[in-house]
Amino acid sequence: LSNHNFAGWYLDKACTIPFEEASFSENLTLYAKWVSNTAHQLTILSFNVNQPGSGANASKVIDAIKANSPDIVCVQEADQAFMSTLTGSLSGYSAAYWNVSGNNGRNSGLTNAIFVKSATFTAYSSNARWPAGGEGGNKVSYVENGITYTANTSTYVHYLIVERKSDGQQFAILNTQFDADGNNSHAVAEKIRQKEAEYLWSQIKGIWDGRGFIPVIITGDFNATSNSTAYNGMTETYGFLDASQIAKQSTIKNTYGGSVQDYIFVSYHLQQFVESYNVYETTASDHNAILVKIAISNICPHKLK
Repeated sequence: LSNHNFAGWYLDKACTIPFEEASFSENLTLYAKWVSNTAHQLTILSFNVNQPGSGANASKVIDAIKANSPDIVCVQEADQAFMSTLTGSLSGYSAAYWNVSGNNGRNSGLTNAIFVKSATFTAYSSNARWPAGGEGGNKVSYVENGITYTANTSTYVHYLIVERKSDGQQFAILNTQFDADGNNSHAVAEKIRQKEAEYLWSQIKGIWDGRGFIPVIITGDFNATSNSTAYNGMTETYGFLDASQIAKQSTIKNTYGGSVQDYIFVSYHLQQFVESYNVYETTASDHNAILVKIAISNICPHKLK
């Protein structure tokens, strides 16, 4: 069907009872559900803004956001001056953010923030989790051959549960930044990022345990290329999908320096609904922004695969 996506098989003509059996032994009538891929489009922008403060770069970031009018905006490495500028400039959005030290993001330090259009979403739950435990400020570490290796910065996962007002569909939005190599060797940093991927997965499992298997969208600066252990952990081990690889239309460009290190991952629910992936080139930061459009109507939570 033109402008529609296949959304699964159902037992009833109204398509309210999903068919989830692996096999069956007798004749069975199933109904195909098709959903419009334009009525419920969802656009997500992820952007490492590199602490632009309240100066000229902040205006460029705001211009980039307004030019794309995303439903969800996730930023990384925003300082408090920038957050003040951003929240004051983006009318129509509600913001949830924490800084690396905890304190709900409104005191000092850098923050990963999630903005959602207030007219589109109702936000239900927001929190931040640090892989090393505690409220904030802790760093990931591991021990190998009696030597302790520690991350350069205190990284964390920020999540927000939202419900789309048009149809009641819930989503889990997670925003993060993995540790860069910094003072560690690349091999050590790779293992630290792998531990951060493991922790990210543990938080998603916690969300699914509490809310059912709602669709998950993960954004961030992962400081990792597509051949890294962290990327392979996200895709091969934990089963998340790189939006740039499954989009029906995809324009892949470098997001940082000479490589792709920023990603939007999605859960299996959204595999066939990613319409487009684009890199928004800008001089506002040392990173480019990434923009993903998903066209998905209301779906039932599925069993974990």
